[in-house]
Amino acid sequence: MTEATPGTDLHLRAELMQHLAGIAPNLTGGHRVEGPGAFTYGCVSRERLSRVTMPHPVLGIVLRGTKEVWLGDSGVTLPAGTVFALPRGVQMDVLNIPDSRSGHYQSLLIEVADLPPGVAPLTPEESHAPARLADFAIPLTRDLVNAIGNARRDLADPEAKAAICQHRIAEILLLLRRSAPARVLFHQTLSDRVRWLVRADPTADWTVDTLAARFGMAGSTLRRHLGREGAAVRGLVRAARMDAAHDALLRGAPAGVAVELAGYASRSHFARRFRETYGINPSAVGSGA
Repeated sequence: MTEATPGTDLHLRAELMQHLAGIAPNLTGGHRVEGPGAFTYGCVSRERLSRVTMPHPVLGIVLRGTKEVWLGDSGVTLPAGTVFALPRGVQMDVLNIPDSRSGHYQSLLIEVADLPPGVAPLTPEESHAPARLADFAIPLTRDLVNAIGNARRDLADPEAKAAICQHRIAEILLLLRRSAPARVLFHQTLSDRVRWLVRADPTADWTVDTLAARFGMAGSTLRRHLGREGAAVRGLVRAARMDAAHDALLRGAPAGVAVELAGYASRSHFARRFRETYGINPSAVGSGA
């Protein structure tokens, strides 16, 4: 389990929480609509949601308490004040934990079913830019905090028209175009979908045929579509497994666990591939190197 931080500037985090203060103060359970595509969700007891799959990408902010998101055996902790993005179609386990002071868990969630007018899809170069999976937390910037504050004001205004709220959400998305964790809000390539699937169960026997069956297509069709994206099944499976191994080491798992997750029988072969991928030895993960 690793803890995500909303950014290095604690002042931005405090300012964000000020902007969002007072949202759904009496919400003790379930959800409440806050505006077009936006709703708050709350609970007053520890709540585990198993094998959750989002029909649309979700942009969210933890308002109270803590959210844990688990992908397979790897989890990330999202404390209050964290802006996060969750992909569609990826099976995850989610744990919502009320804080000890108020006894409440709350989050503000925005479903991004379609990109608003003025927000273009990512370019092929942006879509295929390297991005680590399971980096759900989005770093805070001054512009992002201000944009969320503007959206909060309009969502809370009963006189604000839907078009204005949509404009505010578009402003936030435009600011997030170059944020790697937010890429899932804009586009999900077939390569991404393969990596997410393997990442959730890295030790499974993933072949072209087993992967293709999960997407309802033939193995040759999967190869052809991935080839158009400049990717191949073997490389995607290897990358997803190495991600799982890296995260295992980051949370203090024994080296043998990481080797198994990466799909290697030899520790020396694993260490060599790990150095090629991350530029450091496996033993250096978590040591501050």
